[in-house]
Amino acid sequence: MPRAINRQAIQVLDEARDAVQTLHVGSTTIITGSVDGHVRTYDLRKGELRSDFIGHPVTSVVPTQDGQTILVTTLDSHIRLMDASTGKMLNEFTGHSNTSYRCRACFGPGEANVLCGDENGQIWAWDLLDAKIQPPNPPPKAHQKVITWTEQHPTDADEFFTSSADGTAKVWRHPDTGA
Repeated sequence: MPRAINRQAIQVLDEARDAVQTLHVGSTTIITGSVDGHVRTYDLRKGELRSDFIGHPVTSVVPTQDGQTILVTTLDSHIRLMDASTGKMLNEFTGHSNTSYRCRACFGPGEANVLCGDENGQIWAWDLLDAKIQPPNPPPKAHQKVITWTEQHPTDADEFFTSSADGTAKVWRHPDTGA
């Protein structure tokens, strides 16, 4: 006979002073981003919390596959690459418009670049190392409204996805791969 579902939380992470807008659950860490401008990393093995103050509402956190860095999207039209263990900012990506809505950024193929849609319906790409905008600059309009989510395909390096407030989700082929 199935057991009744327990409606009691087994742990509460209540350090945020405003809405938690994003969450990443890894095998040993939980990373949250909050409107209070903090990225919080909970180390489940050590029972420790590291809180990094970004200064602007955090709308998405995306770690690299090796967990060494975190891509942090904020409502000041900046995307920051942060060192996961120290919180030090390693790079900053700008040029897009993101001041009111969550526009989730992601790493592109091989984590060599950063992709993000913006509030104007454009898809931006930057080189990870030098933070230069990749052509075309500015990019053409890809959606009729704000692009809320950008995601690299998990197995096909040539494809990525976007979703938008215009009611569509689209599959894209990276420009330099053809087809």
